[in-house]
Amino acid sequence: ELTWSCYFPTTDGSACGVCHACQLRNDALGEQTT
Repeated sequence: ELTWSCYFPTTDGSACGVCHACQLRNDALGEQTT
């Protein structure tokens, strides 16, 4: 199971993909933000 420490999760509980925590996670996983 993937985890995240998003500062601003969406209303459905998903990671926002744009906060600093999401950017660090995406960089570490080699993913691009949307």
